[in-house]
Amino acid sequence: MPRVRPYILAGGRSSRMGQDKAMLSLGGRTLLARAVDTLRAVPALENEAGHVTVTVVGERQEREGADRVIADRHPRCGPLGGMEAALADLRETGEGDSAFFLPVDMPFLPPGLIRALLSEWIEAGRRGFPACYTVVDGTPQPLVSLLHHPLHPFLAQALTARVLKVTQVLQSGTAFLASQYAGGLGFRSAAVHETLLRTDDPVFGSTAWAPSEAELRSRRLWFSNLNTREDFLEAETFCLHRVEAEGRN
Repeated sequence: MPRVRPYILAGGRSSRMGQDKAMLSLGGRTLLARAVDTLRAVPALENEAGHVTVTVVGERQEREGADRVIADRHPRCGPLGGMEAALADLRETGEGDSAFFLPVDMPFLPPGLIRALLSEWIEAGRRGFPACYTVVDGTPQPLVSLLHHPLHPFLAQALTARVLKVTQVLQSGTAFLASQYAGGLGFRSAAVHETLLRTDDPVFGSTAWAPSEAELRSRRLWFSNLNTREDFLEAETFCLHRVEAEGRN
């Protein structure tokens, strides 16, 4: 069974938000604490001891319940810098074969959907895909992804060259692995494995998961990044209405 280790991407400057969004409180919990809780609810991320070891990537002191914090090795390089740091961490600790990534500013992604995605992606890894991510309503969402550690050298090379677009780097990186290490590392695909999802589709692609009514009510927000004050106010309003609805029930 492949060993998957979860990482929260929380190293952004939050320039559009105007303050550290990881520590913003939504419904009584910070976004970072929400991300930690989401990952802890996914059994596929448990280690050999039955514990989900959550690592936060970013320059910060706060853990909000996470086990570890590691710094970006390439500061100010966006999410790709955090992903490179996580894959380097896998190689240095030897505690995992692949890294699952969750952005800190995506608080409505259901744990059940993550479980379903990981089930599909772990199988895709066995078939030779070194990278897997979602495509939602036709838009790639590479920050919710599963990356295998042999991608690390290519991510590091892209950062050195200041090529920072995550989708572009992952597509190029998988092609690089296929051409340079075919057979040796077991990777045969020249592209990432994409899971296609539509938020207006109750089946949600090929994932074996049935969302609850409460989860369905927030599905338009599942893959929404809270980048601005307006985004956060919309999320606060949704949480308030959800609490009021639960109170009436």
